[in-house]
Amino acid sequence: MFAPATTSGVAVTDESAMTLAAVYACNRVLCNAVASLSVHLFEELDNGDLERVKGPEDDLISRTPSDLQTSFVFRHTMQLHWGLRGNAYARIIRRGGRAVQLRILPIGSVRPFLYKDNLYYQYSPPDGAAQEILIPDDVIHLMGLSTNGIEGKSPIQAMRESIGLGLSSRNYANKIYKRDGRLDGIIKHPGKLDVDGAKLISQTFAAAYTGENFGRIPVLERGMEFQQVSMKPEESAFLASGKVSRLDVCSAYGVPPHMIGDLERSTNNNIEHQSLEFVRDTLRPLVKMWEDELDRKLVPVAKRPTQYYRFNLDSQLRADLVSRYRAYALGRQWGMLSVNDIKRKENENSIGPEGDVYLTPMNMQPADSLLFGDPNTDSSTQTSDNAQPAR
Repeated sequence: MFAPATTSGVAVTDESAMTLAAVYACNRVLCNAVASLSVHLFEELDNGDLERVKGPEDDLISRTPSDLQTSFVFRHTMQLHWGLRGNAYARIIRRGGRAVQLRILPIGSVRPFLYKDNLYYQYSPPDGAAQEILIPDDVIHLMGLSTNGIEGKSPIQAMRESIGLGLSSRNYANKIYKRDGRLDGIIKHPGKLDVDGAKLISQTFAAAYTGENFGRIPVLERGMEFQQVSMKPEESAFLASGKVSRLDVCSAYGVPPHMIGDLERSTNNNIEHQSLEFVRDTLRPLVKMWEDELDRKLVPVAKRPTQYYRFNLDSQLRADLVSRYRAYALGRQWGMLSVNDIKRKENENSIGPEGDVYLTPMNMQPADSLLFGDPNTDSSTQTSDNAQPAR
């Protein structure tokens, strides 16, 4: 991929960007988060309950998308393509009209385009084979931020200046360490030197006080002076610029800094809130993008009104043990949760039919019974002297 140089003088490509720790770490966090979630195909029943649909469409995304990858590797790779290019593509292999495999298409090999108001995908195999034109029904397309609704924008190119600044700062620091901390400078001589004399002084000084001899105290004779012409590391802003670049990358990807190891502004209190915000503001929109694309490409048209894919975010939203148990206690007390409901949320086995019993507080009753009375009781005993009608 051609990439012009940034204002910092560094060309930013997918490969060079991934050498910047913040870019690599943010993509790792997003890829791991999406790939580690459980995902299944569900059907909405007439009573509103959801029931898992066990079959080829469910296995295709939850277990084995193809004979090349597991579900984790498939989602991990697709999410990385999205994080680098803003687009991720997978070809749907169908047999008898039903999807049987999902094959990841190499990054940079697909170009979406419109022809007579219809969307198509031009696929150019990396091995030089003949190009193919694919229809949308045969392509899973995860699209990031877009200005035309057809192709996503590359986050790497959108952040190229910030990433270039980070790469330049790192390269500058590496250059100083590579030269054993020696900075650029000039030697001033009070007299006039010819070319050979100047070269001899430069080579002698470099050999005597750099490399293995770094740290020795230089001695200059005949009125010569050493004058530094480059900034000292502590006088430059390269350390601060690297920090700015790291925060810019985190902001663009929606990843809290503490999740990539930057704990400078983190405390025990705000880490938990930042983690919940990550699920709400970053991870949930990502899985919604996945769900919508899987629904319209893998679920048969006739079943789309009642069947859809869902990622389980409950494990990401789980609070600490004490907070969870307090919530379970309230749900159990007010009849919203049974013992088996709670054990399922904790990924534990049920205790049998007796665990499906729901409790109701003794001081609670339906509000309409106060207005109209219980039809199963005698009207003379409907209310007590202290009963008040519901308003």
